[in-house]
Amino acid sequence: MVAADDPHTGPRASSAHSWAQLPSIVERGVHGIVSSYDVDRGRGEIEATDGRRFEFHATAIEDRSRRVEVGIAVRFDVGAGPAGSWEASMIRPVSPPN
Repeated sequence: MVAADDPHTGPRASSAHSWAQLPSIVERGVHGIVSSYDVDRGRGEIEATDGRRFEFHATAIEDRSRRVEVGIAVRFDVGAGPAGSWEASMIRPVSPPN
């Protein structure tokens, strides 16, 4: 069984866990690059600096604009999504390091 607090493997629905027991945010301040974003669907993906990939919904963009450019550097939190996988939330652009 996958540990609910392991952000590298992610939670999976099982009879041993209910969604009420899973943490909402498991990792804060992750850095990455927006690798894709479909404005019409409101879905996208971020690749973290360590290579992990996290999907996100437009409502996870912190400034509520529902817009984010592909290729920009972002900082985000990771939490359990409704489909049982880890998703990005509180997505905010950051200045690239000099």
